[in-house]
Amino acid sequence: MNRRADPEPPGAAPARSRDHGRMLLDQRLDAGTLHVLRAAVREFAGGAGMLPGRADDVMIAVHELATNAVRHGAGTGRLRMWAAARALCFQVDDAGPPEPAGPRAASGCCSPPC
Repeated sequence: MNRRADPEPPGAAPARSRDHGRMLLDQRLDAGTLHVLRAAVREFAGGAGMLPGRADDVMIAVHELATNAVRHGAGTGRLRMWAAARALCFQVDDAGPPEPAGPRAASGCCSPPC
């Protein structure tokens, strides 16, 4: 998982484009847009030729990654999916580590590794 911030607001309509002949889904996400992400992933997987049951499996896996990015990162993230030869690829990035909360985190005690 890469850590970086993106300027696009979460919940914006998913972008679909062609990247070197491959379909591309590019969507910002946060806790309030995970349901939109699930629908977009299922639709994208189906459009890439996956059977409905397999598209659901992909949706669940991507949703888990996105939820972890939101929960354990700074609260926002980005999903990119593309179709490659006989494969569906995806990448979930978060916006970095969460902000420190409280005096223990500010002192560096028990902070997560970078």
